[in-house]
Amino acid sequence: MRVLLVAFALLVAPLALTAQPRSAYQPTSSGAADTLVWEHVQGTPRASAGTTVLFDPALAPFFHGVASGDPLTDRVILWTRVTQAATGPVTVSWTIGTGFDAEVRQVTDVVNSGLVTTGPERDYTVKVDADGLAPGTTYYYQFRQAGARSIVGRTRTAPEGAVGRLRFGVAADANYQSGFFNAYEGLAARADLDAVIHLGDYIHERRPNTTMPFRSGVEPEAETVTLADYRLRHGFYKLDPDARAMHQQHPLIAAWDDHESADNAYAGGAANHNEPITFDDDGNPITFAEEGDWEERKAAARRAYFEWMPLREPAPDRLYRRLAYGDLAELFMLDTRLAARDEQVPVTLDLATQSIVVDTTTWLDPDRVLLGDEQQTWLTTNLEASTAQWKVIGNQVMMVPMAPNPSWEAVGEQTGLPAFTNLDAWDGYPFERAALLRALRDGDIENVVVLGGDIHSSWAADVPLNPYATSTFAPYVGAPPYNPFTGANSVAVEFVTPSVASVPFAQTLINALLEQGETQEEAEALVETAVFLIQTFYPQVKALEPSSHGYVVLDLSATQAQADWFYTPIDTDTRSETFGQSFAARAGTPRLRPAVGPAPDKPNPPALAPTGAPVATEDNALPGTETLLVLGVYPNPTTDRAAVGYVLRRAVNVTVRVFDVLGREVAVLHDGPQPGGVHALELDATRLSSGTYLVRVEAENERTTRTITVRR
Repeated sequence: MRVLLVAFALLVAPLALTAQPRSAYQPTSSGAADTLVWEHVQGTPRASAGTTVLFDPALAPFFHGVASGDPLTDRVILWTRVTQAATGPVTVSWTIGTGFDAEVRQVTDVVNSGLVTTGPERDYTVKVDADGLAPGTTYYYQFRQAGARSIVGRTRTAPEGAVGRLRFGVAADANYQSGFFNAYEGLAARADLDAVIHLGDYIHERRPNTTMPFRSGVEPEAETVTLADYRLRHGFYKLDPDARAMHQQHPLIAAWDDHESADNAYAGGAANHNEPITFDDDGNPITFAEEGDWEERKAAARRAYFEWMPLREPAPDRLYRRLAYGDLAELFMLDTRLAARDEQVPVTLDLATQSIVVDTTTWLDPDRVLLGDEQQTWLTTNLEASTAQWKVIGNQVMMVPMAPNPSWEAVGEQTGLPAFTNLDAWDGYPFERAALLRALRDGDIENVVVLGGDIHSSWAADVPLNPYATSTFAPYVGAPPYNPFTGANSVAVEFVTPSVASVPFAQTLINALLEQGETQEEAEALVETAVFLIQTFYPQVKALEPSSHGYVVLDLSATQAQADWFYTPIDTDTRSETFGQSFAARAGTPRLRPAVGPAPDKPNPPALAPTGAPVATEDNALPGTETLLVLGVYPNPTTDRAAVGYVLRRAVNVTVRVFDVLGREVAVLHDGPQPGGVHALELDATRLSSGTYLVRVEAENERTTRTITVRR
């Protein structure tokens, strides 16, 4: 059992995630279009071979689809991205209406429209706050540029006044390499959702990991550090068909967690920033990653996030905000990462005793913050002022108090298991949490629902101020203890959504045990025991499902808040899901109980937006040219190989040649007929000397030139 101490150290410290894939992913089809992903620098996507993201030329120049978000009663944010051969400003038109023509996939019954200009300063993303809308209404919207139309998006404004029922999808933690985003496809198919709440880790910043073969290739092919890196990673994720479908059908209400910047981030740094990368025999760090200044990296991550996500920007760099849904719900989206969070509590493993050592001096510092004074005051003030039946806190990490657990001492002696602690969550900031929970209690703030993510598993819990009757832990002292049988002295309830596709909680533990020499069977048995003991000795936890991926549907009525968990596979690209579990809290009673099954769908929901690209018409031509659109050259610079990407509107003779700066031809990549569609040609740069070269693509009378730098 001593080895399990090492595994559980991953829970005490911020989680370290390493995948154990179940099977290798094999592409379902072949051809150039299946092996291209596009970078987004100065408006020009650049092709990279060896990936499996599908680039759809029919969507040009809106390859990343459309999105909407942060709905108010009279307006909603509309978003897209223009990808074309321009290098300067681009003007895009938008329309929003109450209907669509399914035959040609175009918005009808237009209620508002306008023009917006974008350019390289925004990475050619487009964000419009479309106003003049009616409350609680489903709308359809579309963008147009140079005669080309985007897919039709579907969104919904927030209702006002008396509201009978609301349904939200809840999702978090989408790591492209870990598996397919089937959870997004499941959400996209639910026509009765009012919005999707995303609790963070929308992207993952880490370097591509070749041991995770569910889906190969992530752009950029390095960890994201610069603004260009973060922009590219966001663009890569939005090319995923399931992500595109989810954005197309529902408005998103999103908040960042750590992986949008760096793993285990806090206001002043991150565990995955300039982190140790080599160690000596005694475990001391020898070398560190060179990733520059944290404030510059954080600013780059924030800027790319605001550019690429469909959220309203109430103040510079401020993420936390609230959205009202009539008299039934008010949603408070928090920033528990970058606004003010202090560094996580230091945790070490004593190799001599195989025991976990927590820096209790830091842990018990009453001045440590997760939200910070400004955000904490904003939250408590607005919670007290809210007249909504349900106050929903969109929160990245688990809030329920769990550590330390005084009843665990005897269990620990018998089993060798340490008590569960996740000091990257609210457990690491107990005094600030206690202040928030006291505000709920003392202010008689009823019907508070906390939504959480980050831990890649499903949890349902009551949230008491003092979870244990015999506790002497300072933040708990003075509060009446929680009664697990009646739910007395709980002040809120919490629902934690599983990951869309990230290494699950149970697999993280199993991986650690395997590294310590346990067999697969032994590791699985130990983890099963640990999960059972958590549910047994932590009575505030009403359910824990540690292995599945998927999403939550939050169903709100005047009398009840219910969460339904739905699970989806990640190792295959499939539209399938299974119902997991349901828990509910009655209005006026902050206590969870199992529900008999998922809440029924809303009857007669508005039609989903039509799938597929707009039907080509005379005014919907390939933008910028009659025949040829050169998408670019990637990677650039290169040391060995690069791909030249372009789209042909029809079959034509094409010549692709490479010249040095003196105009001498050094390579011919193609000379002859090619069919219409997407094409990618490989440039073998190993035969070229260091320097700058010109890549010229010619189709009939059209010619486009791009530069590429070769480095040795």
